[in-house]
Amino acid sequence: MNDFTAKHIDFKLDRSVYSLSSEDVDFISKRPIRFKDGNFADYIWGGFNLYDLKGMPKGKQVAAESWEISGHKKYPSWILMTDGREVKLSGLLKNIDFAKLILGEDVVKKFGQRFPILIKFVDVQQRMSVQVHPTQEVAEALGESDPGKEEIFLVLDVYPKAEGVLYVGLKDGVTRKAFEYGIT
Repeated sequence: MNDFTAKHIDFKLDRSVYSLSSEDVDFISKRPIRFKDGNFADYIWGGFNLYDLKGMPKGKQVAAESWEISGHKKYPSWILMTDGREVKLSGLLKNIDFAKLILGEDVVKKFGQRFPILIKFVDVQQRMSVQVHPTQEVAEALGESDPGKEEIFLVLDVYPKAEGVLYVGLKDGVTRKAFEYGIT
């Protein structure tokens, strides 16, 4: 475990990050980080079960996804400080010392100063949109600004009338030409 204190941190942080005191640094470095709840994506195929899962009052919008820990710009995670302030995770990670403190030096060496995984809960109530995420290498080759993603799914529950099907990849023998014809 790192034993960073305020004296180890250069406070030249992103403008989206509040000024942090030595107590803030001690809090971040010595306690489990607590993230703000309610980081929901409201895609049409979602439902309302994530509100129950998280013990929150039901919202008016569906909650298809709950982005639990995210460095993504669309649904970034916010760290809850003891005094009620919220600090954006991605803003903290822009500082190399905080990135090493939160992620560890080995992770920073391999992935840079970004949170390398996305942790989310998904509530699928209808047929879901196609999910296609390239690897890091393919994303870079395509010039994508978002990093690539490797994915793993852990199914927590299946609703009684759910189809319960997850398709991965294509059937054997599907050519590029046949695939392109099928999606046009």
